[in-house]
Amino acid sequence: PCFNCWKPGSHRNRTGREMRPRGFRVGPERPVSVVIPVHDGERYLAEAIESVLGQTAPPLETIVVDDGSTDASAAVAEHYTPQVKVCSGPNAGIR
Repeated sequence: PCFNCWKPGSHRNRTGREMRPRGFRVGPERPVSVVIPVHDGERYLAEAIESVLGQTAPPLETIVVDDGSTDASAAVAEHYTPQVKVCSGPNAGIR
């Protein structure tokens, strides 16, 4: 598959073989970790978490990082424990 378009068979080398990224494995989905950053996103957070948990290939772990929300974002995330790990702290933004 192509790094940009991910269409199977979209790129071939000179001999006609399909080119694959190094370490790329064909087959069942690999488990992933999902991180959901939130800051005053109470309105959308439950939908985001439900979307992650409803995938056909469940994530290895789901982490919600609450960046000092002043709404009930942390409480919404806590509702999904133990399926979801919640990390809360004061608003720090991106460093």
